[in-house]
Amino acid sequence: MHNRNLTSSTTSRARTAVFIGFVVIAAFFLIIEHWAHIWANTSYFLFALFILLHFFMHGSHGGHGGHDNKNEDKEEHNHGTKNDDKNTSL
Repeated sequence: MHNRNLTSSTTSRARTAVFIGFVVIAAFFLIIEHWAHIWANTSYFLFALFILLHFFMHGSHGGHGGHDNKNEDKEEHNHGTKNDDKNTSL
């Protein structure tokens, strides 16, 4: 009985290995056959990627101008300098 479980485990591993090999070979030929189409549409993929990155990156701080503390926001945009009347000359 113990020998029968060992055979079933070996068969399961063999089937998994064959399936993974099939997927790798199929992916290889799919990429090779459609490489010209992939390369031609790279600019569209990059454009979509930039839009998605912009969307997800702004989600962390509430979008454009979504900070809670307005004083920190002004100092950050002015690189840490404050706009006083003493610094402004006309």
